[in-house]
Amino acid sequence: MTSREVVFQQMYATYGTRIQAYCFRRLPAADANDAAADTFTVAWRRIDDAPEPDRHLPWLYGIARNTVWNINRSRRRSDRLRARLHGLRSDAITGPETEVMKRDTELRVNNALSKLRPGDQEIIRLRTWEELPNQEIAEILGLSVRAVESRLTRARRKLSRLLAELEEEPSRTHRFAPDLARPLAPEKGGER
Repeated sequence: MTSREVVFQQMYATYGTRIQAYCFRRLPAADANDAAADTFTVAWRRIDDAPEPDRHLPWLYGIARNTVWNINRSRRRSDRLRARLHGLRSDAITGPETEVMKRDTELRVNNALSKLRPGDQEIIRLRTWEELPNQEIAEILGLSVRAVESRLTRARRKLSRLLAELEEEPSRTHRFAPDLARPLAPEKGGER
């Protein structure tokens, strides 16, 4: 057994119950065991970074805190997604016209978004689609929070301008839709 394994086993034997209790006080039982296991998985991967044995518990609590936070964040996102999907129940859709309009809107937004610089696209996606706060976007992109705020403001303005320009153009749906108000021409040979 290596010294790393000995340190980890001692750490787990000494603090495993306390870390598990920490997780159970903050999460539902279904998630708490996973959080405790994840905490020790991270500790094992980072065992070379572990502090002196008298500092193991605060170090493990820090890892557990981040693990619990990530699980709660994932659960919140999942809950929001379920709520959105619940709002899209089939009885909420009134007919094919609604689907055509929704699809047309999605096409316009994606078209406008694709015309932005890749950096602007990413910052809008992180904020709007991933629903990340500016602080986390700053960490991901290696920017200051102030830089994220100004880039996000500029990217939103550009996207709004592009969407307005697209609104002025007739949509592909309208451009190619048959004129349903005009009577159909009789087929060759006329009526019999």
